[in-house]
Amino acid sequence: MIHSVSSQLDHRGSHGVLVDQLRYEQSDRNRLLAAIRQDRDMTETVKQYDLELRAEQSYHDVQVAQRKREIVLMKQHLHSARYEAGINSSYFCKEIHSRSCSHTRIHKQVESMRGTDACHILDLSRLEQSVHEEIAQFSKVQHGHMLRHVSDWQAKYDQDHRYHNQNLQKLTEARVVRLDRLVALKERRAQEVDLATLTRHEHARIIELEHIRMCELGERSRAAAVLQHTVRWFLSRNSEGYSKQNPASFKRRK
Repeated sequence: MIHSVSSQLDHRGSHGVLVDQLRYEQSDRNRLLAAIRQDRDMTETVKQYDLELRAEQSYHDVQVAQRKREIVLMKQHLHSARYEAGINSSYFCKEIHSRSCSHTRIHKQVESMRGTDACHILDLSRLEQSVHEEIAQFSKVQHGHMLRHVSDWQAKYDQDHRYHNQNLQKLTEARVVRLDRLVALKERRAQEVDLATLTRHEHARIIELEHIRMCELGERSRAAAVLQHTVRWFLSRNSEGYSKQNPASFKRRK
């Protein structure tokens, strides 16, 4: 009876240890699954950041190419405007000169007949000269506007270039930080996997030891039962032998 009570107590204690061990393994497994899910989320986040970085880089390249094309077009337009202004200026000068010469010849030819036309010719010459000066002034003003626009576009291009370079640098630094964190998480996951493997081996060893102990307890119980059966058989045999030798005393006792 004492052996049975001690075996029950041992069995209850080992059961509590097994329950605690199973709870600990379940918590370790839950932490491992959470780490795996976090690792997957971090991997997806890194992939998304890579895609965003590539999209930003492509957009930056497209913007830079577009700004360069615009600057080239503005330079071409400025060159053509300057060339047209020079051509127009020389043309107007030649035209005014030709007209002046023509009017001078006409004035000399008609001076004898119409002296009063001299004032009209001089007024026309002054008008053409003022028109020429206004056209030249307009060309200079347009040239200045073109130069200011080109400088503004160049400053805007430099500002956009610096802004996109800063964004690219920030994204690169964030990617490096996340990659370092991912490497740390992978190392932690490897450590947890090793710990879980050791825990499983330890649990298997405990179960094997418990099985061996239960087998030993079973063998002891069977041996005790055989011993009790032998003792009872021996006692019953002795009592039968004694009753056969002294039947009168056996009846008196009854």
